[in-house]
Amino acid sequence: MIVSVVFPEHLVLPYQHNNVTFNFAAIEPVRPFLMRYQYKLVGYEDGWSPLTTQTSATFDNIYEGKYTFQLKAESPDGIWSAPIIYTFKVLPPWWRTWWMYTIYVFLFLSFIVSFIKWRERKLKKEKTILEEIVNDRTKEVTKQKELVEDKNKEIIDSINYALRLQQAILPSNEHVYDCFPQSFVLFKPKDIVSGDFYFLSKKEEIVFLAAADCTGHGVPGAFMSMLGYERLNDSIQQSSETSEILSLLNKGIKKSLHQSAHETSTRDGMDIAFCSFDFKNNILKYAGAHRPLWIIRKNSSEIEEIKATKKAIGGLTEDDQIFESHTIKCNKGDTFYIFTDGYVDQFGGKKNKKLMTKKFKSMLLEIRDKSMKEQNNYLTDFILKWKAETEQIDDILVIGIRM
Repeated sequence: MIVSVVFPEHLVLPYQHNNVTFNFAAIEPVRPFLMRYQYKLVGYEDGWSPLTTQTSATFDNIYEGKYTFQLKAESPDGIWSAPIIYTFKVLPPWWRTWWMYTIYVFLFLSFIVSFIKWRERKLKKEKTILEEIVNDRTKEVTKQKELVEDKNKEIIDSINYALRLQQAILPSNEHVYDCFPQSFVLFKPKDIVSGDFYFLSKKEEIVFLAAADCTGHGVPGAFMSMLGYERLNDSIQQSSETSEILSLLNKGIKKSLHQSAHETSTRDGMDIAFCSFDFKNNILKYAGAHRPLWIIRKNSSEIEEIKATKKAIGGLTEDDQIFESHTIKCNKGDTFYIFTDGYVDQFGGKKNKKLMTKKFKSMLLEIRDKSMKEQNNYLTDFILKWKAETEQIDDILVIGIRM
């Protein structure tokens, strides 16, 4: 049995001619019609074709590449021939050739480079525009900052001038020590100027002393304190009795601020502890509006508290309000304290809570044997350590007098 196939040598097919038909035949002189064949095209399909008596094989749409056609025949007696092998090649289309892929890569890289350069130019342009905008805004902000700083300086200068005016009306340390050699005034405004003020005046043989807490703090409080100071000074010119002086002060504040029971009327006013000292007879007279008088007698371990009338000066207080007066016999070595609420209301400590009146009393009892200068230093150092980084919430005023 002979299988006959005629193949062109080194066949190379262009991609557009990639349909191939193989015709073959086996030489069997007696029974050629009983010959059966099997074939396969390696690279196109994996397995052998089914047994067939057809003497041709067609392969359509062959992809580019190298292929091997294999053919074998079976005789009517079941004898197989040796496989015939033929190799050929199909070229790729022009758009899938290596040189086109090279062009593709070149074009792709060119596109990437062009895009990067375009993006860089765009970013540079945007950066330039942004820098111009930033420069314009910076100039504007700088200009606004300079205006704010100028305005702020004007305001600070005005407040500092108000401070000089306030300090001018407050008693000097020399005046305080001249009237009370053993004394201290702990005065710490929350802001530059204060809504708290202390008052000292001498009328004949009587020395008047007050610690007052006006509504608010800072500039508004300072206005009230200066008004309160002047009205208190006017009241002392009219009377020497502590109770009557506070009544006159109440009327004076309400009149100056045009206060009435009408709901549109202002409610500003002050709390005050007011004392008069008669050194000739060792008599202290006290009247208060919400602010008490504390006394530590010589060799005593307790604080004697003289409570104030529970009415403020000004605001909703009636025009004819009477403030209770107290007369206290003084002895040498007795110590008196009047103060506003700023010290005891200051937040601080480990738990960031208010100092409170109870602790303040305990502190004064602990330092009762110290000199008044030492007490001032102790109380000043303590409140600074107590509040630490906490903001001061109110003006602080504490006055101590030892007879």
